[in-house]
Amino acid sequence: MKLGIPRALMYFRFFPTWLSFFRELDVDLLVSPKTTKGLLEKGLSRALDDVCLPIKLGFGHVIELCGNCDAIFLPRLICVEKDAYLCPKFTGFTDMVRASVPELPALIDPIVNEKSWRHKSDQALLRAGRMLGKAKRRSRRALEEAKQNQRAFEKDMLETADPIVTIDAWEKFLLGRETQVPPAPAQPQSPHTIAVLGHSYTIYDEYISMGLLKKLSQSGVRTVRADSIDRPSLEKFLASLHQKPFWTSGKEAVGSSLYYLSEGKIDGFIYVVSFECGPDSMSREVVDYQAGLYKIPMLSLVLDEHTAEAGVITRIQAFLDMLRR
Repeated sequence: MKLGIPRALMYFRFFPTWLSFFRELDVDLLVSPKTTKGLLEKGLSRALDDVCLPIKLGFGHVIELCGNCDAIFLPRLICVEKDAYLCPKFTGFTDMVRASVPELPALIDPIVNEKSWRHKSDQALLRAGRMLGKAKRRSRRALEEAKQNQRAFEKDMLETADPIVTIDAWEKFLLGRETQVPPAPAQPQSPHTIAVLGHSYTIYDEYISMGLLKKLSQSGVRTVRADSIDRPSLEKFLASLHQKPFWTSGKEAVGSSLYYLSEGKIDGFIYVVSFECGPDSMSREVVDYQAGLYKIPMLSLVLDEHTAEAGVITRIQAFLDMLRR
């Protein structure tokens, strides 16, 4: 049996767990390719007009897998931590796909809800193992291996200067294309450091982010992100707020911005937002307000399927010119 995994949405956060788990169960895996214009167009042809760009892109990755695998792993993600939720469109994504993609193969779609013991992420993966006909004991062993790899990946992401290179290296290792993961690239010396905030599935997808991280690196700028901070430090700064953000992505953006502002080690923010993303429209305002108090400039990049790369490059260059003056 060949199991397809869309390279979109929360894949960029949890792929070490997912790939490790199914690999340990000897499941034949097929990950959809990196985003291209054609793949995005497939998603646009099926998704509703009023959903955000990442969801439209998620449709494209699912459609790309159809006809090439026997089942698709598409968990129903409600919340991945106890005190915050994911966007409701994540919860409904599985049903939207079922309604819009008639050629869809079988779905492996366990519920992930950290507020419910029955649906915690560990239980969800064990349930996925049962759906694939795997023994519970073997699934538990696979889960432990998966959790170890997830922790090692997150440690590398804390230290890496190039998250795209680190993600690619871990994918090759977990898919059996490399025997080991090379050390994460070290942070370069640079007179300017920029914190790039936004959803991991936006800033780490080189097509829809238009190679933002690579462009900044080529301009001699050091970049940090929300996953450049360990979780306890993030939670410490979130605790200083009167009320924590309700959404997971908002928590990470706001918490990391407070950390970087307090440490005084950044020269600016770039906040990458998907058009029609409600949670981002709120958290971006909080980050902008906090940055203003510290007199740190912030550039908002709002992306959708019509965004032109030339315009993004012009705005980035203007922002960097302002920092250098």
